[in-house]
Amino acid sequence: IDALSMLCRIFAAKKSDFKIKLESDQSALLLAAIPDASKVIAPDQIHSSKLTECMLSWGFERLKTSILSFLKALCDQMEEEENIIFWIDDLHWADKDSLRIIQSIVKYVEAASLGAFVFVGSF
Repeated sequence: IDALSMLCRIFAAKKSDFKIKLESDQSALLLAAIPDASKVIAPDQIHSSKLTECMLSWGFERLKTSILSFLKALCDQMEEEENIIFWIDDLHWADKDSLRIIQSIVKYVEAASLGAFVFVGSF
């Protein structure tokens, strides 16, 4: 989540006019999980009243799907020469669900041939 938060801040700083449009429920879930996502999600998709409802009713799979949609939207806006390096430190402290999300992101990036991502994990 910290890495995604930092990615939002970087995109917001580099591309001030850049705003992602996702399904409103995905936006609500991402905003609940990653507050800095508000910097890159279109303002008309930010509905705070839906946050609690989404967090209570959605499970891990929906969060994972929302994160993958979010990353795809970011990749679509990247310049060809831009790259993202995800450095995730202290992987030995990661819980099972966090590791499953990381694994899903890596598989998604490989399957989609998104050469812009480099993953580095450390202990």
